[in-house]
Amino acid sequence: MQVNELLEERLFGMLVRYTSEPTARGILQRARRGQNAKRGDAKAYFDLVMFGAKLFVENTRHADLTESLQQVCFGSIRFEPPRPSPHEVEIQDEHSSRRARLLVRRLVRAAGGRELTAVRAATALSELTRNALMYAGGGSVRVELNDRDRKLRVVVRDDGPGIDDLDRILSGSYRSKTGLGRGLLGVRKLADHFHVQTSASGTTICFEMLV
Repeated sequence: MQVNELLEERLFGMLVRYTSEPTARGILQRARRGQNAKRGDAKAYFDLVMFGAKLFVENTRHADLTESLQQVCFGSIRFEPPRPSPHEVEIQDEHSSRRARLLVRRLVRAAGGRELTAVRAATALSELTRNALMYAGGGSVRVELNDRDRKLRVVVRDDGPGIDDLDRILSGSYRSKTGLGRGLLGVRKLADHFHVQTSASGTTICFEMLV
């Protein structure tokens, strides 16, 4: 086991499943200090992570916690590292929509973004993929994360019939029976930047968030 930034990113992602984001960061920081005090002993680092995590997790979950952390640290299962941006996912059903949401959350976490930001991004993407499936039978998602300016950019495209009354929807004066208006307005509120381009040959929606 080699203690490096990639390992700590994976551990952080695992720890936030059992604890809060600040708690997970605190556990890793204390483990790193303890490891440095013991001259870089990797096993000492793992033991300190385990000890710190168990302080904040119910006893009934300790077995699952131990197994999960061992898998991350010692590779009993293979974790696929985030691929270089951009990422593309074809949206054909709810399963592929879920894959896209998990991808966005993983990228935000790997970039050191807040868990709240990861949830906001996944929620916004969920609304857009749901609309693509409902109104266009599917579409595609393109995700980019610029490490330099820490900006997440998500583009959802479909070949559907377009969005009628887009201006009224974005003004808040229109509501469809299926919830299209609420969904688009919700995405605009969640995002730092939001843009829609629509026509009879399809729709492209882009949103951006700082992570």
